[in-house]
Amino acid sequence: MASKESAGPYLPVFIEPPSPEGTIASEAPRPKGITVRELLVIHHTARFMRIHGDQTEIACRLNPAMEAYVPFLSPEHPYYAYYSYVKRYNLTLSKALDATPAYECLLPPGWKERDAQLSEQSPSEPGSVSMSLTSRSAGDTTRLQLPHDSSLAVAFSSQDSDDEGKMSNGGMVS
Repeated sequence: MASKESAGPYLPVFIEPPSPEGTIASEAPRPKGITVRELLVIHHTARFMRIHGDQTEIACRLNPAMEAYVPFLSPEHPYYAYYSYVKRYNLTLSKALDATPAYECLLPPGWKERDAQLSEQSPSEPGSVSMSLTSRSAGDTTRLQLPHDSSLAVAFSSQDSDDEGKMSNGGMVS
């Protein structure tokens, strides 16, 4: 039996009270010196974790191979506070990049509209976002293309045309 002077082996668990809907902290704890690539990775990861729930985040934290790709999932990382803010308040990537219009080209096609739909719903639970808003439809074949790099597009277009020629011969290679 623990005396009144010592806390004993069990400590009380303090649960953070939920914030009222629609209130956001005054300013995001955006770390200094963050690169655009890191910003994109943090926002994409936060969006993915918000859709798929906390169990996915725990699985990624426990996987040592993921540490190289998403080190900010660790609470000791300097970007963790920003990541948790983005995830908690559903801060979409287009909102973060609206202040810097030069980076708008980094968004894949259609993400601004999807982010607008996602922020309109603003679910109360992080894992309850409907998948139809964020998943790509079966016919959606748009890709993010960089204007200065057309070498891959040319290589893939010639490969596709070769495959079509093979298929027109009844699958036989001539």
